Amino acid sequence: VAPAPAPAPAPAPFTDKQGLTSYTMESYKALGAIKGAKIQDVLGSLGITNINEVTPAMYGPYYASIEALKAS
Repeated sequence: VAPAPAPAPAPAPFTDKQGLTSYTMESYKALGAIKGAKIQDVLGSLGITNINEVTPAMYGPYYASIEALKAS
């Protein structure tokens, strides 16, 4: 019996730069300054250094990484 495929990550709740920025600021506030600073690590894991470099193709992985950070 083949194992069940992993569930697809939830789609990001934003579809543009404005939504991305709002989500990121809300996440930073929810995480607090110390954990919020790890958002920079998420950007680095995507091979970028600035939120303005996040492309629509990165929205899903970015969102999943931020949600994982919140859960940690």
